[in-house]
Amino acid sequence: MVNDKIVQIINSNLKEYVNENNIKFIPSNNILKYVIDFECYYIEICYFFIDDFYRIKIENRKNNVLNNVCFLTKSKLFRKEIKGLLKKNKQKSIFENHVIAFTFLLKEQLKLANSLEEFELKYLPNLKFDGLFL
Repeated sequence: MVNDKIVQIINSNLKEYVNENNIKFIPSNNILKYVIDFECYYIEICYFFIDDFYRIKIENRKNNVLNNVCFLTKSKLFRKEIKGLLKKNKQKSIFENHVIAFTFLLKEQLKLANSLEEFELKYLPNLKFDGLFL
C-alpha cells in the first residue's frame, strides 16, 4: 500500500529526529493524511489522490499553545526548491518523490538548527498558492 511506503520514507529519512511512534497515517475519503509529531511541532501532509494534489501544514505548538500555522506548499520558495530537487535528482513528479524531497529539506534544517523555527520563517506563504499539484 502507498501509505505504508510513505510512512517508511518519512521514518527512514527522519529517524534521527522523530520517533517512529510519532509518525501516523490517517486515511479518510479521497485524502491520505500523514502526521508527524516533532517536539512542539505538528506536521501534516495531506494528499488528495483524486486531484493528484498535496498540502503540507506545520503547526507551532510551543507550551501547548498554537502559536503559528504555516502552509509550506503555499510558499513560492518551497515549491521552487522541491521542484529543483526533483529535477536535480532526475525524479518523476510523483507524491513519493515529493515526500522524499520534503524530508530531505526538513532533515537539512534540523541538522543546521535542530529546530523548525527558521524553516517556518524561510518559507513564508504566498496566498495565491493553495497546494502543489503533481
